[in-house]
Amino acid sequence: MSEIVQHDYNGFLISQRKSDGYTCLTDMAKATNRKVAKYFELKSTEAYLEGLSADVQIRISELVEISKGGNKVNDQGTWAHPEIAIDFARWCSVPFRIWANRALRLLIEAKEIQVEVEAQPQPLQLPPADVRLKECANAFRDLQELVGIDFNNPRVQQHYQDVINNIVLDGQKKLPLSKDLWMGIVEFAETLGYKVTPKQAGPLGKRAKAWFVETTGKAPYEERRLVNGRMCPVKLYNVAEHGDGLSQVVREYLGEIEGKAAA
Repeated sequence: MSEIVQHDYNGFLISQRKSDGYTCLTDMAKATNRKVAKYFELKSTEAYLEGLSADVQIRISELVEISKGGNKVNDQGTWAHPEIAIDFARWCSVPFRIWANRALRLLIEAKEIQVEVEAQPQPLQLPPADVRLKECANAFRDLQELVGIDFNNPRVQQHYQDVINNIVLDGQKKLPLSKDLWMGIVEFAETLGYKVTPKQAGPLGKRAKAWFVETTGKAPYEERRLVNGRMCPVKLYNVAEHGDGLSQVVREYLGEIEGKAAA
């Protein structure tokens, strides 16, 4: 027999099993001067047992247990499913029903809320920053040797500068990353909402280059890209620094094109 909990009702001890909440109806009958057999003779009890059995999928013979032997006095008597015990208490008297609804349900509800908390997975731990920096430097070297990445390309420099900053600043207060943003003029025009056709790309690129040389006194950086199936030189501009002027170039040129089309 599993561990027994005993509830006190006006000096009478009502036994209840901790494992499944089954309660001794014999104890309950003694406490209220009732007969267990009388309860089971009722037609309403018979209907209730049939309905409960169907609902909880437990046979009636298992909903009620009658024990005449046992090693302990507490093992003996008629034991019933906790919901039957509550119904039995209702039949005994109103005060007993109120008491049973509180006392017997405490154990039932305590079992229902015992939810096993799953262990939280430990977060992945990254290697120390110095190890990651060394591995990152090795990766940069390998990329340069294997695929010929041009680390003089400002767009590439911008990307890997952010990678290094993220590693160095990991776990510290974040400082602003690079504000540089390198784009080709067609790419930049499309971010402004314009659609640039292949025919328009060449003249627009020449205008952007001319404006940039006149404004800065320098030639824009050039990289080679695959365009329409062939490798072509593409000028790159730091739009974070020169975006206003380049926006004006884009609007003026595409405005002229739209004006000619309208005419």
